[in-house]
Amino acid sequence: MKGFGDAANKRTNKKLKKVPTTKSTHDEQARSLANKAIIFYQKNDLTSARKLLDEANRITPNNAFIIGFLATIEKAEGNLKDAERLFEISIQLDPNEANFLHNYAQLLLNSNIAKALSLSERSVLLSPNNPNFLERLGFIKFEINDLSGSLEANQKAIELDPYRSSTYLNIGRIYQKQGEFEKALASFLTALKISPNNPQALSNLGIIHKQLGNLDQALTYILLSLELSPNNPDLLINASSIYIDLGMLDKAHACVKACLGINPVNSSALITLGSIHKESGNDEEAILTIKKALQIDPTALNGYLNLSSIYISQNKLELAQNAVTKALEIDPQNSIALINMGRIFRDLGQPQKAIEVFYKLLDVMPDNSSGLTELASIHQQADIPDLKLRTRQALKINPMLINNALFIEHISSLGEDVFNEIIRL
Repeated sequence: MKGFGDAANKRTNKKLKKVPTTKSTHDEQARSLANKAIIFYQKNDLTSARKLLDEANRITPNNAFIIGFLATIEKAEGNLKDAERLFEISIQLDPNEANFLHNYAQLLLNSNIAKALSLSERSVLLSPNNPNFLERLGFIKFEINDLSGSLEANQKAIELDPYRSSTYLNIGRIYQKQGEFEKALASFLTALKISPNNPQALSNLGIIHKQLGNLDQALTYILLSLELSPNNPDLLINASSIYIDLGMLDKAHACVKACLGINPVNSSALITLGSIHKESGNDEEAILTIKKALQIDPTALNGYLNLSSIYISQNKLELAQNAVTKALEIDPQNSIALINMGRIFRDLGQPQKAIEVFYKLLDVMPDNSSGLTELASIHQQADIPDLKLRTRQALKINPMLINNALFIEHISSLGEDVFNEIIRL
């Protein structure tokens, strides 16, 4: 019996060793490991998730999902080159995995925004009812100045999920950039209603009130946001800019000093410090500080805008023109840059070029009172009918312009008959 048993065991063991491991078995093992990795990833235990995915990748080395998931972890850990390499492999294996297209698009935002846009558009095409994908697409379109496309994508995201605070913030930023400040204010208030302790919503409300000239309200919202996030560099810079407008330069300087204490090479903080120097009457120190900021970040739009304003005040028009040209390379539709460029051409004795620039400004922002006023001051009398038409369009877009002193100045410059006609409208 003993011999029989031994022989039976040997036969059984021999058969077990010959049982084939199929591709299906491998896939199931890898899938099980990946599912466990998802749980660890959701718990923010990236180390455990990576170990499971490495094992899954060893079992099935050409699995697009597993490689894409590994790329996502590399991205979360800040290993951006490895993440990019793995995302590329993943989408080559399977170009229809929308989640990884979405994640890869985010990774490329600062390095290759054209490719980021392409990836994001494909993720939305594959999954058109995913509000996260739509919001990301809207953000990318905002970054490339496609404001109508950005607004459309964000509004679709809101239709799918009406309680997305971040999407309302994005919509507010679009309206803000378009100069539609009341609409921006409404969007930011909605974001705050959804998320009452959102420092970004409070900060944006502060910024929009600043643009509307409500400096006390602006400061209140910014200080509330700082209570929630006291070491946030952006909030400290926003507070500083409001203190500058209020003439409270000591407090403005304290905010910038705190920000530079966190990061001494923060270009935005240095640009704000330059504004403080300018308001203190130290133009040369302001220029040096802003130039230092632009060495750190050559794409800092506000640096060029502030430089141009200083040079204009010093009547150094060629230097001002160079600074504005740089600003317009970064944002061709920036209203401040267009106004400054128009004024430079005007002061250089080139009224036709100035007129062209101010018309370009009004094409972007038809109710821009500065553009209308500047045009009225340099336009030929024969062009008054066109200015009258544009003024009516501006009032139709924004009836509150009638309370704007600069706008009233523009209407007055068109002549008493035109003034009375428009006021009656």
